Amino acid sequence: KLVNFLLPKSPNHHCLKVANNNKMAIFTFNQKRNHSLKRDLPGRKTKSLEANKDGTVRADGVFVSSRTLAERPLSPPSSASSMSTTSSTRSQSSSSHNSRVTSWKSSGSKEHHAGAPLCVANPDKRGEIITNEAECLGRIVARARKLPGTWYYSSNHVLVNQERTRRTMAPLIRMVELDELARIHSEQIAEEEELRHVEADALRFALKDIPHRRLGENVARGESVRAIHNDMMNTISNRNNILDRRFTHMGMGTAVGKNGELYLCQIFRG
Repeated sequence: KLVNFLLPKSPNHHCLKVANNNKMAIFTFNQKRNHSLKRDLPGRKTKSLEANKDGTVRADGVFVSSRTLAERPLSPPSSASSMSTTSSTRSQSSSSHNSRVTSWKSSGSKEHHAGAPLCVANPDKRGEIITNEAECLGRIVARARKLPGTWYYSSNHVLVNQERTRRTMAPLIRMVELDELARIHSEQIAEEEELRHVEADALRFALKDIPHRRLGENVARGESVRAIHNDMMNTISNRNNILDRRFTHMGMGTAVGKNGELYLCQIFRG
């Protein structure tokens, strides 16, 4: 039951990747949410890349705050593409939108956690209000005791939650939808052998039917999940996303590049 909690089953889940210049992906998510998504996930090359002696490379962790989300009206990405699943015929269309573009912000500020509450309500539970932080922290500690050690299942999700529970933070709930978005993006950057972030507006549009107040993303590459995780914890922007109390859910995906390097993408939701 514990493993199923960490890695939720999705028997009705299907995913189709359509590879083209506009990075189109078609998703059909778990029927429990009862919706299908067809989303364009273009990306932007990062301006900040750092290489370590062990070969691990990471980009700055980024986020979009609730204030930014409230100020930027949601609109489709600037380009869209589609491909028939039964033939090789491909059609593309592009359109420009006058709405302001949602921009990622670096999570690298030393004041990143200033004003963050100790506990936040699950965005899936509309109307939930946390009035007793002591009770909330008690539930966090109790839940942390149920998490396995890395000896049991060494996944990035477990490593992230170990970092959080050591600091009496709520573990992040692994989310199938975010996993698929992260996996698609990790495959794209592995194929290109370049690190970049998904465009914030494209991610927002992909999640338009899923309530969220805050979004974040980390991308990196290295020799293993553990090596990448250790490096992220030594990078303030990536660490700030991992340890942000305002996030409640997480998705992660990996892909192997042509040279054998592992590419990892983490997407956070709160």
